[in-house]
Amino acid sequence: VTFAPAIVSNKESFLNRPILENNYTFIKSKGGYERVNFSNILYLKASGAYTNIITEKRSFVISANLSHVVDQMGSSKIVRCHRSYAINIDHIVFFDDTTVSLKKGYNQIDLSMSMGFRSNVINKLQRLKSN
Repeated sequence: VTFAPAIVSNKESFLNRPILENNYTFIKSKGGYERVNFSNILYLKASGAYTNIITEKRSFVISANLSHVVDQMGSSKIVRCHRSYAINIDHIVFFDDTTVSLKKGYNQIDLSMSMGFRSNVINKLQRLKSN
């Protein structure tokens, strides 16, 4: 696992402690660890035993499955929307029954949203309701 809380007291806590108290994490990059704010993460994509973390400026590959990465992040803003995707709800610009759209700069990224994970997303979003 390549996550790290901001302050590491030992290797065991470095590898296994959820990152609940911070709004950022450190991700292994170029022989060291790079700080990544959760607010900059657009989405995470499963790729077998690996997870791709896509941010506003770049992407990272982590040697851990998507469920493990989402659990380790512990952020209420990162939500599963599909078996292959987790999204940052702060970047959602549109969603319907099968798709969630995220804003990346001037572009829009459309990702699949499965029925099984749809309620995860909807329950996290603040919506106006009709009478």
